[in-house]
Amino acid sequence: MNYRSIKSITLVLFLLINNLSSYSQQSIDKPEIRSSVISFSDIIKTDLDFPVVNKNNIGNYSKKIKKEALPILDVFDSEKAIKDPFGIISNAKGIAPISILSPVPSLTFNAIDDNFNAIPPDVNGAVGPSHIMTTLNTQVRIQNLTGGIISTIALNSFWASLGSLNVFDPKILYEPFNNRWIFSAAANGNSSTSSLLVGVSQTNNPLGLWNLYSIDADAANTSWFDFPSMGYNKDWVVISGNMFTVGGGIFVTGKLFIIKKSDLYTQAVSPQVTVLTPASSPGLSPVATCDNSISSLYVVQRVNSNSGGSGFMNLYSITGAIGSETFSFVNQFSTPNPWSSFPASENSAPQSGSAQKIANGDDRVQNSVYRNGNIWFAHTVFLPAGAPTRSAVQWWQINTLGVTQQRGRIDDGTGVQHFAYPSIAVNTTNDALVGYAKFSSTIFASGCYAMRLSTDPVNTLQSEFLFKAGIAPYFKTFGGTDNRWGDYTATMTDPTGVDFWTIQEYAMAAFSPGNDRWGTWWAKIPKCIASPALVSITANPAGQICSGTNVTFTATPTNPGTTPTYQWKKNGTNVGTNITTYSNNGLSTGNQITCVMTSNAACATGNPATSNIITMTVNVLNDGNACTTDACITSTGTVTHIPVSINDGNACTNDACNTSTGIITHTPISITDNNLCTLDECNSISGLITHPPVIVDDGTVCTIDGCNTLNGAITNTAIYFDDGFSCTTDGCNSITGIFHIPVNCGPTLNSNILIEGFYSSGGLMQNSGTGCLNFIDNLAHPNPLDVDTIFISAMDPVFPFAEVTRQAGILKTNGDVTVIFDASVITNNNYYLKINHRNSLETWSAAPLQLTANTNYLFSTAATQSFLSTAVATPDNLYFAIYSGDINQDNNIDASDFLVLDPLIQNGINGYDVGDVNGDASVDATDFLTLYPNIQLGIGAPTP
Repeated sequence: MNYRSIKSITLVLFLLINNLSSYSQQSIDKPEIRSSVISFSDIIKTDLDFPVVNKNNIGNYSKKIKKEALPILDVFDSEKAIKDPFGIISNAKGIAPISILSPVPSLTFNAIDDNFNAIPPDVNGAVGPSHIMTTLNTQVRIQNLTGGIISTIALNSFWASLGSLNVFDPKILYEPFNNRWIFSAAANGNSSTSSLLVGVSQTNNPLGLWNLYSIDADAANTSWFDFPSMGYNKDWVVISGNMFTVGGGIFVTGKLFIIKKSDLYTQAVSPQVTVLTPASSPGLSPVATCDNSISSLYVVQRVNSNSGGSGFMNLYSITGAIGSETFSFVNQFSTPNPWSSFPASENSAPQSGSAQKIANGDDRVQNSVYRNGNIWFAHTVFLPAGAPTRSAVQWWQINTLGVTQQRGRIDDGTGVQHFAYPSIAVNTTNDALVGYAKFSSTIFASGCYAMRLSTDPVNTLQSEFLFKAGIAPYFKTFGGTDNRWGDYTATMTDPTGVDFWTIQEYAMAAFSPGNDRWGTWWAKIPKCIASPALVSITANPAGQICSGTNVTFTATPTNPGTTPTYQWKKNGTNVGTNITTYSNNGLSTGNQITCVMTSNAACATGNPATSNIITMTVNVLNDGNACTTDACITSTGTVTHIPVSINDGNACTNDACNTSTGIITHTPISITDNNLCTLDECNSISGLITHPPVIVDDGTVCTIDGCNTLNGAITNTAIYFDDGFSCTTDGCNSITGIFHIPVNCGPTLNSNILIEGFYSSGGLMQNSGTGCLNFIDNLAHPNPLDVDTIFISAMDPVFPFAEVTRQAGILKTNGDVTVIFDASVITNNNYYLKINHRNSLETWSAAPLQLTANTNYLFSTAATQSFLSTAVATPDNLYFAIYSGDINQDNNIDASDFLVLDPLIQNGINGYDVGDVNGDASVDATDFLTLYPNIQLGIGAPTP
């Protein structure tokens, strides 16, 4: 998280006795543990009692999550440490990305916004097969895989069943081998009641049951636990942290909690825990092991921030039987030119629009992952050593012996751009993704990532992709001195180990002057599919040419990327400019033209690509003779003949006979005999005769509705007959025999309205299958295209906006509904439209509109179609829906609606009921999950 380097802190020394293989450690097998099994719906109910603080109460509930500084371990064995095989990283190696662009995300969406309760947010999250969980210092949010919000609760509420806790530093992983979510956090910082929190889901669905545990961090109650870092393998969940003195904030030791994974998964009341306190152990990073057969669990640590221009990393292993684990040193390896942090000030990263700088953390390892026999990890470094002017992201690939396979940096040697808070993931084919924060005086704080394909040159990443740009300056200290950011981010693969996801932080627009905000945002980056870069060229004119002819060559690329480069070559020598065409009027026989295209597309192979060769044949003499055949552009020796076209002036002897015979081109002719058609639309051609079509009206009145049909050459005239009777029901514009026109009826409205809770996907809502109750006739309508009854009112457009009339209509699954207003609504006058539904929020049209005889108004196409944009985007972000959850119809979605819903859920009500918020004909916890996010948002119905 955020970590200032304090040189005066007591240093923890390595125990170096002959070698680096022995560490003192203390084992405590049974710390005090509390446990709880709770359903997510019960967690939500708890959260209702402790709602997220309304953003209007800025400052009254704000808290700063303080991070303690770690010591710098200056003792190392320079003889035994493994030297970096890549040497000092230069601007030409490891820093400068290759020119290929990282792939564009297939999906991005909002995670959680700042609610003014904490800095920093401590950005973290994980992706399961059907859900995404975001865990911040403020809240926990569950979304579907396209960003649709399912539930949001306060972080403290998630853990409340374990007691009254002040929770911070959340981290979450999805373990794909057993399909479980693993959630950890620290609680009660700087307190004798400090504890480590661990939770695992009982299935792959985070909305189900959770096994929760609180583990006493220190039996002596003299130190407290900070900054948990989590990894796992087939046997253990391992969580590391740093212990500081209560009240003093002095570093005491690092601590490892090695928890038997099967105990967590099987709801053991007191899972087996081994607690180790190895010497020289601050900032340990247990590795998330993406292999369910590996017995060892590895741990990575930054050791030394600068010594003679080099820093060092340590690799450890945890091995042994469950309950008798051993923590062992594996190896030490170097990293040139690091520094732990800016020694002068933690606020060092620049930003646009403000002289205030942002804290960019320290150099401890942010996350680490094992895949395919190698360990990957990332951290921030500060350059150059001794007097840093910038922060950079450094990433590693090492093997399990601690030997560096590759290492690179995301860095700007000029110091204009700073990079920090990285996280890394690697997929099954050894492609890697690094997510990180970017700071510069020319941009606002933003979220970025960079891809690395397994086929890319060693030590390199592809060019960065800035997927969430900051939109405002950021300065927030809650009265302190540190402008906190981070303290970490999360990057991962999906459970299949194929596609990448990352969640990053960015600077949001300020809520009001002086109330700056952070925000968090997700991106999905599909696995890069290798695709060849190709280019082909053509010439115009093609083939043999006369001397002096200007020939234009055109390049057609395949997989060029966004900004490819082109180099034209004539006989192997560079010519032309960096465009897709090249022209030359001085070509000679034997000249060879080629083009080399360099693609910047992600995953491009065969790059740069060389085109086909065009070899020129140039004839130097034209004899001036005309062709003796049609279009005779042919060549004989050096002679190029001139084509000729001759017209003999004769008319065609058949229709459209513009053909050629010899050198003769005939003129087509079209002849009409002026006779009328003898059948409908007989504009056909026979021989030379083109007949004109004719439409004949026999003057007969239709005897059936809409009988404007054709018989032979006769077109009957349709007639609309009004029998003079008024409508006796809504929408009585029906037809029987002759065509009736309703009288004394108002205008017709065709609308499209989607209900949030009922929405399924692709612009469609679900039908419960029981049929909706139609309040027009009080009958159930089992039509599978009918969703529910909805009411549309015409409202007076001037204050006090009285209701003129209300009409009921049947809402279809695609959102279509048609109502015909009664005569009280004057055709061509202006009215507001008001929508009411049995358990949705009253919604008005954005403005008064003219109701003509037949008016279309679609509420679903944009939020701006409703008054003050009172609409919610559908989960697929294709449409907009009216909010669901106003069960008691008081024009607010709040806790009072839950008080109506809760007893209905307890009684297991089925069928057509006001509590059926999601329209599945059953009142249950899923309706609560639809209701709850809107309660949190405090949605009310704005009216003119």
